[in-house]
Amino acid sequence: MKRSMVFMLVAVVVLGSVGLASHLPVSAEASVHALWIFSDEVSTPAARDTLVQRSVASGVTDLYLSVYRSALNSAGRRMYQDSDIADLIGKAHLHGLAVWAAYGNTDWPAIGCSPSSWPLQRMAEVVAYDTANPTAQFDGVILDVEPPEPQSEAAYQSLLTLYQCTRAFLPGNLQLAVAIRFFWDTAVAFPVGGSVKPVYQHIADLNLDHIVVMGYRDFAGTAACAEGDGLICLDQDEIAYADTLLKSNLILVGLETANCAPSECGPEKVTFYEEGQAALNSEAQLVATHFGGHISFGGFAIHRYNASYLSGLPAWPTENPPPPQGVIVKLLDSQGHGLAGASAQYYDAGWQTIPGSTDASGTLVTGIPTTRGNLTFRMTYAHASTDMAQNVTSNPIVTFQTAHVTVELRDSAGNLMPDDTGTVQYYAGGWRDFGATAGGQASKELLPLTYSFSMNYAFARQEKGGQNVASTPTVTFQTANVIVELKDSAGALMPDSAGTGAVQYYAGGWRDFGVTVNGQASKELLPLTYSFAMNYAFARQQLNGQDVNANQTVAFQTGQVHSVSGTAVQYYAGGWRSFVQDMQLLPGTYTFRFNDGNPNQAVPISGGIANSIH
Repeated sequence: MKRSMVFMLVAVVVLGSVGLASHLPVSAEASVHALWIFSDEVSTPAARDTLVQRSVASGVTDLYLSVYRSALNSAGRRMYQDSDIADLIGKAHLHGLAVWAAYGNTDWPAIGCSPSSWPLQRMAEVVAYDTANPTAQFDGVILDVEPPEPQSEAAYQSLLTLYQCTRAFLPGNLQLAVAIRFFWDTAVAFPVGGSVKPVYQHIADLNLDHIVVMGYRDFAGTAACAEGDGLICLDQDEIAYADTLLKSNLILVGLETANCAPSECGPEKVTFYEEGQAALNSEAQLVATHFGGHISFGGFAIHRYNASYLSGLPAWPTENPPPPQGVIVKLLDSQGHGLAGASAQYYDAGWQTIPGSTDASGTLVTGIPTTRGNLTFRMTYAHASTDMAQNVTSNPIVTFQTAHVTVELRDSAGNLMPDDTGTVQYYAGGWRDFGATAGGQASKELLPLTYSFSMNYAFARQEKGGQNVASTPTVTFQTANVIVELKDSAGALMPDSAGTGAVQYYAGGWRDFGVTVNGQASKELLPLTYSFAMNYAFARQQLNGQDVNANQTVAFQTGQVHSVSGTAVQYYAGGWRSFVQDMQLLPGTYTFRFNDGNPNQAVPISGGIANSIH
């Protein structure tokens, strides 16, 4: 939303391990609550002291301070007096508050970024102040630049260039944040001729520490914008995109508290002024609950100090103290999103169970005091557990994160097997279902530990032990291309004209392998040891203990059978079969029948040679 004032005094309030209301869920990273200040809270000791006192009592951790003054100070800078700024920064730092310099004007993008330009002259003054006051330096700069709307592509490109050149100009120890309008979703190219995407995505791509989205509304709403354009609706695109960049704490949700009637800041629905502090806390709680599982959600930016928020006006107390809260245990997935259903323990003369489980944001609020110092925590998820030691006094949010584990099934050529499905399990106190492959892959979030995995494919099972998914999150099973050959007594592959062989292999039972084509049949199998059987000319031969990992070719060889008397007419193989002179038979013992009165004869037939019978 466009504001009429240009140079602003801004305070950002960070809620540490607590929320805006007593039941506000706390994200592992969502800790910021920003407060815009337009009045002069710098020039007098009383104003400075009041600002710091109210901020500390309300959980403030950052002050964004507009320092611009039209007249030069005694140091020749267009800022408050150095001594006043240094006094405020010193008192703020004493209480753990960071102080940022806030600047901006509607025409800054059009002015450009030469070192002599007005915007970079202001940045140079911040750097000069820091150099002159090394014990009371600014912690960062925030830009609030809102050009006239609607903006052309060129105007947006100038705005993006301003952000970019400001970051390049400032020293690396100074953070940089920007405030943006919620509707900056026009697709533009940046840089000129570069990639085309919505403006807010280009902004998120820049090297920024915070982005305040001014999607001001006095209700949280839902993600369904058709049901109302609440805070969640107006900010969700920026948060969703920043999540993909894995930029922690980047996006702040703007909240308006100014009296819009005289200041013309918009319709009543944009401000909490009429509703008061309790309503703001309640709606912010809903927003924090919705976005709590998003890694890029950083908290809130409230507009504005002493006109309403922390002002002492009716419904707006001078302090908004954060409620007391214990240690927070979090479980986030590999993308920074919360995982529900995990349980936790901590060690105190034995493992103590923490009641409840993580919610949809991955949060489990405990009753453990943050004064306990060093503690060891245990997170249990998907039947596995991992431990972490942490000083909860210095950091009361204990965050565990899973690994995105992918199990692959690849064929002998290294290609994913999209048409055949493998069933995967992992071992965590017992064999647990992981999932079935689709397109050759199955994925699951697991704690970053060492597991054994198994693949069930084509009725066989292969296990792989000791895979550390923290360092190697991809588990690959690869099949072998097993070729079963049927050769004649001379060692030549059996042509189809001489008959085909039906092949089976044993994997928990006899399974069909295929039928030979010109003496060969092939199939992808897990690299294990199998028994194979060949059915040919009504007889069956079995080869046991074939390790297809070491040798992928399984060869069956027939023997030639020659009746010396020329009187053989039949052989027995599951029934009397017609005998053909010099026919090929699998190795084995057969009974032969003759037509010259000679009695039936049982003869062992060997493969790879010519066998003679009566």
